[in-house]
Amino acid sequence: MTLKATVQILLSYCLLFVAACSSTPQAEEDPYLWLEEVEGKKAVEWAKDQNKKTNEQLAQSKRFEEMKAFTNENLESSNQIPNINTLGEYYYTLWRTKKNPKGLWKRTKISNRLKNIEDWETVLNIDRLAKKEKKPWVLNSYTCLKPKETLCLLALSPGGTDAAVYREFNTRKKRFVKNGFVIPEAKTDVRWIDRHHLLVSSNFGEGSLTESGYGRLGKVWRRGTPLDKAKTVFELPKDYLGMEFETYQDGNRHYTLAQLHKGFWEKQILSAGKNYQKPINIPSTVRVLTIFSGFLIFELKDNWETKEFEFKKGQVLALGTESFGKKIKKEDLKLVFTPKPKASLLDAVVLKDSMVFTVLENVKTKLKKISYKNGEFVSTNLKLASSSSVIKMMDSSRKQNHLLFKAENYLKPSRLYYYDADTKKKSILKSLKGKFKTKGMTLKQYWAKSADGTRVPYFIVGKKSALKKGQAPTILYGYGGFQINLLPRYNSEIGHNWLEKGGLFVLANIRGGGEFGPDWHQAALKKNRQKAYDDFIAVAENLIKRKFTTNKKLGIRGRSNGGLLVSAVMVQRPDLFGAVSSIVPLIDMIRYTKLLAGASWISEYGDPSVPKERSYILKYSPYQNVKKTKDYPAVFFYTSQKDDRVHPGHARKMAHKMQDMGFDDIYYYENQQGGHSTMVNLEEEAHRRALIYEFFHKHLFKVKN
Repeated sequence: MTLKATVQILLSYCLLFVAACSSTPQAEEDPYLWLEEVEGKKAVEWAKDQNKKTNEQLAQSKRFEEMKAFTNENLESSNQIPNINTLGEYYYTLWRTKKNPKGLWKRTKISNRLKNIEDWETVLNIDRLAKKEKKPWVLNSYTCLKPKETLCLLALSPGGTDAAVYREFNTRKKRFVKNGFVIPEAKTDVRWIDRHHLLVSSNFGEGSLTESGYGRLGKVWRRGTPLDKAKTVFELPKDYLGMEFETYQDGNRHYTLAQLHKGFWEKQILSAGKNYQKPINIPSTVRVLTIFSGFLIFELKDNWETKEFEFKKGQVLALGTESFGKKIKKEDLKLVFTPKPKASLLDAVVLKDSMVFTVLENVKTKLKKISYKNGEFVSTNLKLASSSSVIKMMDSSRKQNHLLFKAENYLKPSRLYYYDADTKKKSILKSLKGKFKTKGMTLKQYWAKSADGTRVPYFIVGKKSALKKGQAPTILYGYGGFQINLLPRYNSEIGHNWLEKGGLFVLANIRGGGEFGPDWHQAALKKNRQKAYDDFIAVAENLIKRKFTTNKKLGIRGRSNGGLLVSAVMVQRPDLFGAVSSIVPLIDMIRYTKLLAGASWISEYGDPSVPKERSYILKYSPYQNVKKTKDYPAVFFYTSQKDDRVHPGHARKMAHKMQDMGFDDIYYYENQQGGHSTMVNLEEEAHRRALIYEFFHKHLFKVKN
């Protein structure tokens, strides 16, 4: 044997030894793949059996029945502030009741100022439509032809999935348009170009979808012609994410914008018509906000530097629409707004002659009025609610020059305000009554220090007496991804089912979210994902250090990406928690790109098919890191069979694996209807929510330290 051969053999043994001893787990053959068959007979029977066991363990107490009844009554109550859309001369909302759990699409004239919602005019009864057509229809969304907005495309989902059928509806006649536009069930994006043309991305048959399951072809479809004959104007590579469209009305000008996504954050933006597509030459990572006064308004997510100009991430810029399709020069751009440090822009709405920005500063909302005067954008503070309130924009109208917003916090019920920008007057249109007792309760913000020294804010709410005892059962909630912000909004279920009974609730604003702008989000992308988990762990440790609670009485809860968060920290620090609720979660991060829309999130997590990226994903992926030798807290996995965004196989496999490892207190529940976030049956939704609170009561309240 030659020296070279000997060295190669020794090197091979060394590599094998390193792999065996490495702290990073190696992906192995998965014995639970059968649970990824969403409607596979064996998988469905297993899920039904788990539901039965979970109900036997959690749905038998008087407390559960009381919490379910309260939650159900709350969901069905008319004492709510509806989600409102202004269409033409009307306010529209989807209103769910006990009699109509799928909802009534209702409207009232704007001049009525949101009088009693029971008196609103019904435009479409979704329950009646579902019964007539023998389909479990859910109204997912709608898009209407501006400016009159009487012709709408309704997205009707069978069972609450993201995939939907689009059908043309006339709101004036209150019926579907005969021989109108109809797009078959798919994950579709569509907007009006004009009365007779649509811009459509959908499933057009073999080869028309990206690897993420979204449309890779964009077509202009003319009324009266077959969909399969529509003209293709955009075509993406299969490894791109997909495309999305939006329309804007600015004075007499109508704009349709197309965003062609390479990844979740990178896209090419174009102005599209039935006969043209003009590229808008701005950075690929911007967030488009609106079109106002002849300008495209957008937020930078990264620095933008050229030989002529330099702008910083987080700034809001304006580009004249006459520059669409042209090379951008310095004189084409105007600075609209620069956020302060520790601040970010939540959203922007447009009035007749101004915009209103909702800005987050130290995780507290403020309003800024943005006007265009003498060739410059001017920002002024707009004080319309108390500093302790979380402000959320509901809707606005350029024509009527009004703004609808609600203000609330964990202890203050929502109030819906109407603000008239012409008279500068505001009025309360609806004020909700409190649904739980807040006397003796407090809401405070604290800060924890993460592993790398970063200060991380969190809110804590509950009875002052519970805070002082030092052993309060506590639920810690987090998300930490996709630049999503968590704010302390009023939640009567948390109040009644948890706070009134002596528990504390904590909201953690960890990295990965958008609370402090693009940097806060980007700090936890891909290889840095662990920082989000470190932040969450730091908040948990801080709660114990401050003597608000103990590790055995600390529960954690998260959904979707937040479900991944709580599953990951549970695997990393099982000693720190007494109970974990992981809802519609990602968990198997080695296979996530192969399941439903998973490939669309590679920009956030990384690609497990790339060895370098796979190595850091393996370090935190809960499914690969759960160990039989560790002692884990009680865990409740919840998902939905109809979830076509995050595959139910994630929760199924993790629950089954942990049960087979011999762990006690592993609960699993799977809805048969409802998508990733859509409720279909209010009673079933109330049942599911009450199960989760009962789970925390059972495992946190009676525990001895």
